[in-house]
Amino acid sequence: MGHVAVIVCLSLAYTGITFQQPAVFAACADIGGMQNGGGDGDDEYGGTGGVCVVVAGFGYFVKVTGSYEAPLVPMAVLAGAGMLLWGKVDLAGVGEREGVMSGWEAERD
Repeated sequence: MGHVAVIVCLSLAYTGITFQQPAVFAACADIGGMQNGGGDGDDEYGGTGGVCVVVAGFGYFVKVTGSYEAPLVPMAVLAGAGMLLWGKVDLAGVGEREGVMSGWEAERD
């Protein structure tokens, strides 16, 4: 039963990540304004670096603890921390700053 619960929780987490990605991209684009490529690039670079650390760290945790479930605890803590940090992002008024246009406005001009 424990393995089924882990698979269900991981499936829900991956589903949440999939639905979250467009919002992250849009937030980076709104914050970056006319230089939104830099913000999106930083987001992708950070994600790729995080994946490299997680892949290596997961194997290390499994080797040290002898359990495939132990590495999921720090991963869940980091995912929770990320969720809380995204909750602090306030995009109110970003498009109202002087000299900032969204990508849609730039295409119309």
